[in-house]
Amino acid sequence: MKSVKSCFKKAQIGMIEMIMVMIVVVVIIVIGMVFYFKFSGSSMEKTQERISEDKAAVIISSVAQLPEIECSHLKGRGAKGCVDTLKLLVLSMKDKEGNPDFVEHRRHYSDLFGYMVISVEQLHPQTSGKECDISIFGLPDYPEAPPIGCGNWTIYNNPKKGAGSVFRTMPVALYYPTNRAYTLGQLKVTIY
Repeated sequence: MKSVKSCFKKAQIGMIEMIMVMIVVVVIIVIGMVFYFKFSGSSMEKTQERISEDKAAVIISSVAQLPEIECSHLKGRGAKGCVDTLKLLVLSMKDKEGNPDFVEHRRHYSDLFGYMVISVEQLHPQTSGKECDISIFGLPDYPEAPPIGCGNWTIYNNPKKGAGSVFRTMPVALYYPTNRAYTLGQLKVTIY
């Protein structure tokens, strides 16, 4: 009888050992999966960030070449990077709520751009930094020199609240068509 009891004890000890080994193996597998998914997730975030940066670069290049803002007097001859300030003024006025063209303007450009803010800032000569509109810009009595009273045009303003963003800038030449003057500016795009 002793041998049967000792066989049961040995069998019990063997079962306990096997259960312990299985628990240790499961814990090791779970720890491995946690580390794998943690590093895989951070890798995906980096890839997503890189894709967003690339998308921002493509969009800022596309925006700079929009016929709605591009210098038309050059007729394709070196017009890249040249922005007509009167066209900017018209687009920035259409993007203001209360303007009769606001809804149509927003619908057209939201299909094209989605959630982003597109603006142009004059860098040299320096300005007060005010948003340009008809009263500040001085239309129809357009000044002989580029206006000093304003230097910012927001041509599309559709931010997404609570979302991360990617910001890009690109240098542009700002063209003032009535006096054929150029100044230095930058195109700014914030993508949400």
